[in-house]
Amino acid sequence: MNKHILFGLLLLLGMVASIPSTAMAISAPDGSMFEVDASGLWSSAPTAGFQDAYSGNFGLGMMLNQARTLQGRIDYSPIEWEQVSNAGNLHYKRQSFIISSRYYIPTYSKMVNFFGQVGIEISSDKVDSFTPSFAVQTTSETNTGITPGLGVEFGLGPSLGFVISGRYHIITDKYFDLMAGLAVHF
Repeated sequence: MNKHILFGLLLLLGMVASIPSTAMAISAPDGSMFEVDASGLWSSAPTAGFQDAYSGNFGLGMMLNQARTLQGRIDYSPIEWEQVSNAGNLHYKRQSFIISSRYYIPTYSKMVNFFGQVGIEISSDKVDSFTPSFAVQTTSETNTGITPGLGVEFGLGPSLGFVISGRYHIITDKYFDLMAGLAVHF
């Protein structure tokens, strides 16, 4: 098993085991259990020569404990980086799925919630490269890795929040992303 995936699983297990039983209610003040969010996403280039990219992230979450500190999540991010050259443009397309756990740090504020998260990422990648005759060749592959991150959610109303987060993708061709968007709790 990849050492990064093993580290992520151990970290996830440690987060679950350390959940305090006296934590304050997290997320929406009305006690909702589910979250749907959409964010704008900036992503650093995964390999030299490609440009940073802008995309989106779509996530679903569900609270996993009564203390409301642990959320199970799934996120989807379609990203396309581009490399511009005199010989032509190359593309690096990644369809990223992340299954993760988000731990909300207990605070006394229901309007500001800090969190850390870690997940297992599975990506479907299509990468262009030039052959020796300068023809474009596309290779496809599936990769796995871990994705730790940190963020904060600001309450905008009883069931609406503004989320800012960053994640580091420890996967083939590592990269970093920043996201900002809205979360709806129900």
